[in-house]
Amino acid sequence: MSDIQKHILVVDDEQEVTEQIKRALIHSFNCAVDIAYNGKEALDKMEKENPDPYDLLILDILIPKLNGMEVCQAMIKDQTLMKIPILLVSILPLNSDDFQKSLNKFSELAMVRDVLEKPFSDDALLAKVKKIIGQKVEPQ
Repeated sequence: MSDIQKHILVVDDEQEVTEQIKRALIHSFNCAVDIAYNGKEALDKMEKENPDPYDLLILDILIPKLNGMEVCQAMIKDQTLMKIPILLVSILPLNSDDFQKSLNKFSELAMVRDVLEKPFSDDALLAKVKKIIGQKVEPQ
């Protein structure tokens, strides 16, 4: 495994979810995890980290202040932020019409690498994160 520490931003308005993700990531990866509870806070944190951006953004679609789509649209306008890969998280069932409409909007955004449906297991989360950032998962 690489000794370079990954820096991940988790954005979700549910504290239970952010804590689950943070625990799983810290336990299994060499990473630092920051948390934001709304879209505006997420953009503020990403801009603060610029020009050394996050390695991954785990982003809930349905968040307050700025939703997931609005966060992505703001990121596209910044040459550094638009390079951050995104794992979308959604409580909408992946096969629902509402989710498919949202996904069609996101599909044009190259930085969206994968989608995870809530509720999810730590194993499902870690498999998707590993695929995106290419790091080995530590044995649990």
